[in-house]
Amino acid sequence: MVLAPDHLSIFKGDVLMKRKTITNAIMHVPIDTLSKYPQNQLVELLGRTVTELETARRTKEWLEFAINLKHRNSTYTKRIN
Repeated sequence: MVLAPDHLSIFKGDVLMKRKTITNAIMHVPIDTLSKYPQNQLVELLGRTVTELETARRTKEWLEFAINLKHRNSTYTKRIN
């Protein structure tokens, strides 16, 4: 069985990019259907999910850094003026 992942739209400039996430797709598969997958496929899906979660964590940290940097730059500009 092959999962058809959902798409996550992300804007990059004026370009709309499509990103596939296995995590979102898995959550739309009924648990009884998922339990019928071969064990090796479930283990592979678990590994891909862990990878996506790690990527999401790094992305969250990157966005938080960008917000902090923006705040720091804003504060610096206010001090100068």
